[in-house]
Order: sequence, then structure tokens, then C-alpha cells
Amino acid sequence: MNSLKTLARFESFYIETKPLENSMYFRDALNFDKNEEVHDFFQWLFPIDTISEFNKSVPLFDETIKFFLTTNSLARANFHVALESFKCFLDGHELWPSVMDHNNLRVTRVLKCLRLLHKYDELYDFYRFILCEIAINEDSFSLNTLDHWRSATFEKTIFLCVDDLKMREEVVDFLKCHLPDHWVINLQRNAVSKFLALNEPIFTNAESNQIISGVDWQNLEFFNRGRVFKLSELMRTDNPYMLDKIRHWY
Repeated sequence: MNSLKTLARFESFYIETKPLENSMYFRDALNFDKNEEVHDFFQWLFPIDTISEFNKSVPLFDETIKFFLTTNSLARANFHVALESFKCFLDGHELWPSVMDHNNLRVTRVLKCLRLLHKYDELYDFYRFILCEIAINEDSFSLNTLDHWRSATFEKTIFLCVDDLKMREEVVDFLKCHLPDHWVINLQRNAVSKFLALNEPIFTNAESNQIISGVDWQNLEFFNRGRVFKLSELMRTDNPYMLDKIRHWY
């Protein structure tokens, strides 16, 4: 739980009235090139609900912070500026992407923060941006890192590939009926694009499950953390064990 002092410091930092304890103002924090070796400020820009290994005095994301960042006009604008500034930094960073770069952890933090704020448009845009950035140098990343980013983005995710357009409604309706409402269905073209899906993967709104974009259906399979099942197995009415197994994976 955040103390009143911590919350006050966070709010004053974000609306640019007071600096952090290290004398850094909000505008100074946006100079990511200059602050590349500084590790005690980024958590203030993008708060999440887990304790930071680098700075245990930072606020944890809660409803108070969520309300502040979504209702205060200056804080909301500054959050957007921080996000765009970080994207520009990554886009021009000569040493990123790479496997050991600490900015990978920062990417995970930004994804989590956007998801916690329910800023889904910005979240999916940033996720696509990251995938495009690493596409030209995908060997520099481990699947573990990519899995962390995927988990940070979707939290509860079903990856599907479909080979029959006629099955689309049947598949989605089936999953809506049998999976919890807050799970996200991600429909992609093929197994190869499980992580590096640069051909506009489908994202569904986590609240309404409304499909945003179309897809070229191929190779119908069900993915979860390296496991692959044919959808025909998943949808068998005489196989309730499969559904129980899916639920317990999470």
C-alpha cells in the first residue's frame, strides 16, 4: 500500500511541480539517452503493481494512481509524452534490440503499465511497435523475453491459427462460451508468427471481445506456452478434460 507521502511525491512529479529525491524533474526524466545508466527514475514514469528490484521506494500501481493518470489532464498528457519519448529512444538506440539490454525490462514495465491503465489502443500500438523494432534482428532476443512481453500485454491469452474461414464464428463463439470473460483471444496467421506476427494479428478488446481486424486463416491450431493442440481436439464435446486443462495452465 502506498503512503500518502509517496502518492503526493508521485503526483507532484507527474504534474511537474516537484522533482524526485534525486532532483530529477519530469522533463529531465524524458532524456532517456542521458539517463541510460540511471535506474531509479523509470519506475516513476510507468508504475506497475509489483515491487521494483532497482527502487523499492517507488509507488505501486493502485486505484488512486489509476484515477490520477486517467483524470488529471496534465498527468494524462505527460504520460503520453513519456510513452512517445521512450518509443523514440528505442527507435534510435544503437545497442537495442539485444538480449542483455536492460531496456527489455523497461519494455515489459511499459506494457504492464498500459494494461493496468486499460489503455488498450496504446498498449497494442506499443506491442506492434516493439515487434517491428526487433523483426530486423530477431535472433538478438530469446523466446523467453518475447514470452514476457506477450504475457505483459495480454495477461490471459489464447493464440489461434485457423485454416477455414467458415469456422471463424464457430471458433470465437465456442471460446466465449467456455473461457472466462477477461481472457483475450488472439487470432494469428500461422505458427511461425506466434511471436513475431508482423501481419496485423487480431487483437480483441478485453472488455467487449469485439474483433478489431480481419485475418487470413491457416493451419488451425491451439497454442499455449509451447503446447499445440488441433482445434478439433479442443472443441470435442466429449472432451471436457481439455477445457479444464486449459484453465489450469493459467
